[in-house]
Amino acid sequence: MGLRVGLATGLLLLLIAAGASGAPPTGPGPIIVPAESDGPLIEPPVLSSNSNHVLKADVTLKRAGPPGSNAPTFYGGLPLYSNPVLPPPSPSGGANPPKFPLNFAAAYQYTTADGTTYPAGFPAATLHLQPGDTLDLTVHDKLADAPGPVLPPGATVTNIHTHGLIVSPLDESDNVYRTMTPEGSFRTKVVIPTAHQPGMDWYHAHRHGFVGDQVYGGLAGTLQIGDPLDPWPQYKGKYTERTLALTVGMTAVDKTTGDRYLTDPSPTINGQLAPYGATWRKYVNGQFNPTMTIRPGETQIWTFADMARNGNFNLAVTDGNAENPWQASIFSYDGNTNDVFPRKTTLAPPVPFVYNGPTVVDPGERTTMAVTAPTKPGTYYLIDNEHMRLQPMPQFWALATIHVTGDPATVPPPNLTPNGPVPDLYTVTPDQHRTFEWSIGTAANGTTDFPINGFVFPDSPIVPIQVGQVEEWLLVNTSGVDHVFHIHQTDLAVIRVGSNRIQTGATTSPYRYTSLRDSVDIPPGQSVIIRFRVSPELGKYVFHCHILPHEDGGMMMGVIAVPNASQRRSALGSPAGQPALVVVKDGNGKTIGRLSPEARTSTRGISTATGELTVTGQLDDNLVEDVAAAPATPGPAPFISVYDGSTLQRIAHFQPFGNQRVGVSLAIGNIDDQGQAEIIAGRVGPGPSLVRIFKADGTLVHEISGTLSGNLPNGVSVASADFDGDNFDDVAIGGGKGAAPDVTGISGLGLSEGSTTTQLFTLTAAGGPTAGVNLAAGYYDPLTPEGFVANLIT
Repeated sequence: MGLRVGLATGLLLLLIAAGASGAPPTGPGPIIVPAESDGPLIEPPVLSSNSNHVLKADVTLKRAGPPGSNAPTFYGGLPLYSNPVLPPPSPSGGANPPKFPLNFAAAYQYTTADGTTYPAGFPAATLHLQPGDTLDLTVHDKLADAPGPVLPPGATVTNIHTHGLIVSPLDESDNVYRTMTPEGSFRTKVVIPTAHQPGMDWYHAHRHGFVGDQVYGGLAGTLQIGDPLDPWPQYKGKYTERTLALTVGMTAVDKTTGDRYLTDPSPTINGQLAPYGATWRKYVNGQFNPTMTIRPGETQIWTFADMARNGNFNLAVTDGNAENPWQASIFSYDGNTNDVFPRKTTLAPPVPFVYNGPTVVDPGERTTMAVTAPTKPGTYYLIDNEHMRLQPMPQFWALATIHVTGDPATVPPPNLTPNGPVPDLYTVTPDQHRTFEWSIGTAANGTTDFPINGFVFPDSPIVPIQVGQVEEWLLVNTSGVDHVFHIHQTDLAVIRVGSNRIQTGATTSPYRYTSLRDSVDIPPGQSVIIRFRVSPELGKYVFHCHILPHEDGGMMMGVIAVPNASQRRSALGSPAGQPALVVVKDGNGKTIGRLSPEARTSTRGISTATGELTVTGQLDDNLVEDVAAAPATPGPAPFISVYDGSTLQRIAHFQPFGNQRVGVSLAIGNIDDQGQAEIIAGRVGPGPSLVRIFKADGTLVHEISGTLSGNLPNGVSVASADFDGDNFDDVAIGGGKGAAPDVTGISGLGLSEGSTTTQLFTLTAAGGPTAGVNLAAGYYDPLTPEGFVANLIT
């Protein structure tokens, strides 16, 4: 079989094989115990924030060379090399996958502030922060700097997603629209809100198109906020805590060098489902069948994190005959520890298989439980029976071998009780209802794609959602395969899976509420209903299928979170020739007040802008938009007045252009401060082009001069929005009345990195050589491809 056919067949079976319909009714019988083991379980190093509440480190993305290069990364503590052969550059026709897997090994290498360097390996270091801390990473992309085959350009571009955190999606924070290019250095600064709940989350590469390749290669690690037992402080420090990263894959051994290298797992042999371990394997912390030791009767806290490119897990802990199951108390899904109802369970083989069952861990998900070993010493196993096609097999196999030995434990298991009410998402009337259809389609070149509502990312609309509103989404899977829904920057309540409603009272049903989630499987041919309250983290983020080849194939859609109607503000300034006045309205069009930024005798007209000038990034922020106003036409040296959007009290008053007798054009944009926007002031009056950018208190942060050539009779107009789709607001500068209607776009990312010359675009608007141009910007047409790029109005 040729390389093209073999890879296409293998990956397509992986992508679009039929989903699970339940395991056979017979018992699981004796389990399969692999003869091999990678030895004792290795857990990654833990990097913690310092006394200043900052976790600061350099992180280098390294790619392994091919066998024989002596340039490996590490996977489960063992050297791993990249596949020495690249697949064909791109598939075409014949229902091929969107692209062939590249099979390169890669990992994060950390260097901490004290100079300690941790080898590049999977799982990457666990990043441990507390609520209120800041994660401050300097990222060096060296993915292109490796011996061996040259990867396609997009494969070496990356970014970082802090999966599970409810933080700003903008700028240098959890920004998956961002591009980190090879040989560059980039700052990632994530501020954890003080009210953020404790729990186990994770981080991974998220650059669309090659997410599957980069995560499969090893670019992933865990991210812990606080301690999972923080809601029950009486138990903290009493139990060993383990993080078990679960993956699916395959390695081969080079016959010449003996080096182990990454290859693509195949789900079948001669058209039949391949048995476990033959052409595909599952790993715990990157190790095949590692060994663990626990004392008789000991309780430990285990978090299972599915970091697989694709593949799920149906977990149990038993002896070799799939009998004598352990006891556990599940108390968190997806890092959620607020308002949880712990579920005591017996870790017997889950037969028949239940979609989203208590011990099913789907791609991207985490499950945390208190696990208690039996008092009888012996050998037990962490077992699973999910094929890499995401369907159950009749027989279970060992993911890890567990030796119960030593002195009996004396600390009893914790009695984990509910720590809050059932979330009101189960009873509230939703503000919005939406339906999203998840399907499999055919792209223009004949390859397979994965649309949502008929659109493939990035050529899909953006979904506007409003902070504080409750969204109810019906997720309909019209295909024959699983799709794992995941949304950023929020947690969700699963209301119904298929015909099964989630029970919030006492029940033995597998569909019982334990905690909120950030992901849920949509079974083949079925539907799921979810509800979530839009979090107070403004900006653009995404939802997508966390089966990563599906996401890379287009199964992702953008959302933009904006203030709700009561928080939005529009400010209507009087035109030149009329008394100075600003009428302020809310998002419903209701007038809430009037402002007089100038003496009422002034007739210079008032320019205005509204936006988030005073947010702090906390989950209890007041997100009411603030107002900036200034004289619109030349006259005595102008002041910019800034007003609190809630009280309409003036909170700042400053001169943007010193004593110059000019007017001001205004915009507000989030250039570089994770949600707290800046005031953009264009000089209006004779002279060269001049724009200054200020903090809300009048602190000058950037000056952009000479963008438009020559002397302009009436200065410039300005607008701000994200024109290039990187989640940094940009600046548009246009010639004022009497000048040519030329417009230049300046990159907000470039400004945040200290450059004022990164030009995005130039254009000439309609109207003639002296018409000038007035500018506005925003998401006026959500159907504009690409939907996450803002519109500029001239």
